[in-house]
Amino acid sequence: MTFVARGGEKLLDVEGRDKDVYEFTGVFKLGYDANDPDYGFTDDGVSEAKVKQEDAWIRYSPHLAVGIKVGTQSLAPTANAWAIGHKFAGDMDDDFIFYTAAALLTKHGISVDVNLAEGIQFGVGQFQGMGDGSQIASGGKNDESKTTVFWGYAHLDFLKFTVASQTIKAGGTETDADGFKSYEHKYKHNVNNLALVLNADLGEYQISPFFAYQELAGDKAGENTLTKTFTDVNNGVTKGNADFLAGGFKNTSLTPLSVTTESRSMKASLNTFGIMIKLGKFGTIVADQTKIDSPEWGEKDVVNPLVEVDTISHFNYIIEPTKDATITFFSNALQAKKDETLRAELQAMRDNEATLKELGSSSAATFGGAAAVFEAFRHTSTTSHGVQLQIKFGN
Repeated sequence: MTFVARGGEKLLDVEGRDKDVYEFTGVFKLGYDANDPDYGFTDDGVSEAKVKQEDAWIRYSPHLAVGIKVGTQSLAPTANAWAIGHKFAGDMDDDFIFYTAAALLTKHGISVDVNLAEGIQFGVGQFQGMGDGSQIASGGKNDESKTTVFWGYAHLDFLKFTVASQTIKAGGTETDADGFKSYEHKYKHNVNNLALVLNADLGEYQISPFFAYQELAGDKAGENTLTKTFTDVNNGVTKGNADFLAGGFKNTSLTPLSVTTESRSMKASLNTFGIMIKLGKFGTIVADQTKIDSPEWGEKDVVNPLVEVDTISHFNYIIEPTKDATITFFSNALQAKKDETLRAELQAMRDNEATLKELGSSSAATFGGAAAVFEAFRHTSTTSHGVQLQIKFGN
């Protein structure tokens, strides 16, 4: 549910009141997703889904071409879904969200936009926090980071071009004896995205092929917890094998890890190709595929959550039975790949755990814990098919 308020001087009078531009504009948005599978029900059958405040901002325009926005806001140009003009349906848990992973949504901050003409804009913003994609890749914390964004776009009848660049600083946060935190923002990485859409009007029909690109490069923000895990595991292997020899178990041994350090640096790119076909009264077809390019497990610049993700594909067929309702038939697919080094390390930890459990050793938990950490980065191919009904209420 979105509330919009306008006031002050009217800077532009456009036919249709919702398009008029005023000196001041305020937006307050509430979100509620009763279908989110991450929320269950209480014993009394009450949904645990919560109403959340999303965007809440005020925009001041000292001139028609300039806007200064303060508050909780989402930067549309950072989301390739906005740039290509379509968000794919049926992704309840964001399992297939990679095509628009750079999106910076619902962050506190200030931004300035300059509009050269209708559909042509560039801007800059400073925000507390970072996008979900950055958090997952870097291991950083949203409340201990800051993001600077530059963007620009030119959306014309025959062509739409969008580009955005984010600089994220995080990590090194310290807490003193009184509980006060100091934010050093020690580590930095960049997230860039661009999208190009071509529009070909064929009378009642329209064909729009599109290309989108996202790039992540820089430092992880976490404290290299994997390196600590690797060290603890191999220390456990050394001690365990020494204990076996001392105890006369000469035919029993534990396997060490071949990867002993986690790269602080990270780098990955995501390339998306797709097409949107508008068939007039027969509906709309949208399809795409995103290919991920990232180093393998243990290599320099590795992005651990991506080591076993190969491609992500979407297909939507959309029809509009009324002007306020849409029905979308969707098919989403994630194609995984096997990282042989990760799988070998995972199997070694399971074997070590089994060996120590058989001997009744409490040290088995060390290897079981490591296996659980590695398991989080393993992927299996996944598909999702279904139908989505969306109904719009109000203006």
